[in-house]
Amino acid sequence: MDTSHTVLASVPTREGLLELRRQPGDAFEITLGGRVLHSSGSGLGRALGELAAHQLGDLPAPRVLLGGLALGLTLRALLDALPAAARVTAAEPSPEAVAWCRGPLAELNRGAVSDPRVEVATAEIADVIQIASAPAADRYDAILLDLTAVVAPAGQTPERHTSSRRALETAHRALTAEGLLAVAAGGADPGLERRLAAAGFRVERRHPPVDDQESVVYLARRIARSED
Repeated sequence: MDTSHTVLASVPTREGLLELRRQPGDAFEITLGGRVLHSSGSGLGRALGELAAHQLGDLPAPRVLLGGLALGLTLRALLDALPAAARVTAAEPSPEAVAWCRGPLAELNRGAVSDPRVEVATAEIADVIQIASAPAADRYDAILLDLTAVVAPAGQTPERHTSSRRALETAHRALTAEGLLAVAAGGADPGLERRLAAAGFRVERRHPPVDDQESVVYLARRIARSED
């Protein structure tokens, strides 16, 4: 058994034990049931935040929704590139993960969760998107999802919960007229590309220069529909 890491905190969940680990060399990991969900050694989270922020261009006060806090590195990358008037909502269902970002991970993410532009919603990302898709709700200029670390609620597969055509159509309704859906994936996914197109998005595939050469960030731009 690998004992090289130090468990800083843990919490039981229906999907297994959620742990915050420190690896040698001051690297951090979040694991679930022994599976690594997030690692500070991976650059994919940062790339997701940077690419999404760049796509927002010169919007003076963009409204952004981030699915999950993880180690706070995607949020940090967003904040570093967004203007002072931006508003970022981070949907994180685990209060423990929020506490980790404010506590032992605060130095790593440079206090991202405490930034005045940030609001944390203790909720599933799908529920926050559903609320924003209602007819009179405020829309988001960008929604960011990391499918490499998705854990679906009990009884649902990750694909059905987050990236099904129905879920993507809901995200389409939750975005502003030319809003952006930015999705990190472990590799090229033609099925996801087809579902994004069918849900009303113009899709661009990016391969950021990160450790995992196969990782992909999809930049899906909302296309207006007649019912909008």
